[in-house]
Amino acid sequence: MSSPKPTYNNWLDCWIFTSFPMSAEAMGLYRILFALYLLIWGVPNFVWIADSPNSFFNPPTYSLGALFSSFPAYWFLQGLSLLIVALTMLLLFGWFTRWVSIGLCIAIVIGKSFAFSYGLIGQDLIVWLVPLLMSFSNWGSKYSIDAKRSTNPPSANSPWPITMMALLLGFGMFSAGVPKLMGGWLDLGTNATRGHFFTQYYVIGNLKLLSSWVVNISNPLFWEAMDWGAVLFELLFLAAVIKPKWFRAWLLLAIGFHTTTFLLFNISFHFQYIVYLLFIDWSKITSGFYQRFQALTNTLITVKGLIAAGLLYIPLYILAQEYTLQPATLAPSPFLLVTDLLGLDYKLVVGITALMAAYTVVVWQLTTKRNSTTT
Repeated sequence: MSSPKPTYNNWLDCWIFTSFPMSAEAMGLYRILFALYLLIWGVPNFVWIADSPNSFFNPPTYSLGALFSSFPAYWFLQGLSLLIVALTMLLLFGWFTRWVSIGLCIAIVIGKSFAFSYGLIGQDLIVWLVPLLMSFSNWGSKYSIDAKRSTNPPSANSPWPITMMALLLGFGMFSAGVPKLMGGWLDLGTNATRGHFFTQYYVIGNLKLLSSWVVNISNPLFWEAMDWGAVLFELLFLAAVIKPKWFRAWLLLAIGFHTTTFLLFNISFHFQYIVYLLFIDWSKITSGFYQRFQALTNTLITVKGLIAAGLLYIPLYILAQEYTLQPATLAPSPFLLVTDLLGLDYKLVVGITALMAAYTVVVWQLTTKRNSTTT
């Protein structure tokens, strides 16, 4: 017999705890997808920092790096990078999931505090908050070693971390829009987007995809529309958090926004898509799929499976770290090593793959009916 649904005394409580309901099965599936995303497209790596001269060391004021006077030693950065790999493997298999999730976030934030010591803050920080918040959601209660080893009934899953992630994502976009607004992007006499495009095209040399075609567009209305669209999209992202339907619609706009950025500027925001995946309507996955997935994970998600995966992946990770020809700042992975061996552009392949995956999810969401039997 199912327990009665909780009641909420005010709008705020209802918004926090009911906006993005997610079953334990969906949380477990998302945990696996998140870990696979890191392992396939690159677990954060910080070994490259050891090659940097200490004259470049300029950490943000409020960061762990500010406690140091120079970059850490190679052994520390290598150990931290291997620790992140190990924690990601543990997250994939769901062993000590809550503590591993927290540890993974802390380890990445420590590494990022030194990576940001060049004076430039990366835009992927939102991704590394996912394991921290989801550690409180009980996303290790299904398809995990924890679930197999536990003798107690699983505790209820908590959807409030998903709402908090939506709020953080909204604030992140809003904080990106405010400087554009204050910097005159809505001034009809300027074309800020065009200026950034010329920097990418002529200075950095991003000449792929549609860049060579767009460089010849001189119509001011086109570039002004790009300016206004970017500012309004980012500022209104925070307001869209109020209702899940608005937020999911804004995520669809976000995918289009990132597509435009990728095609014009050759800048891939592939790391955003794994965060967006957290907010899809997971109830559209049928119970039959979860039953088949449970049977699959019963075979694969074991301690022996974890050891076998580690023995296979970690040597490939070290090999990619030593022999890839791509810039050292890219996180090494077997996928990166394969693209190198094939002579492919890693960023281009990742960007196109991420876009294809994102649009596949969108089409699936729009064409699949909601499964009323899923909790």
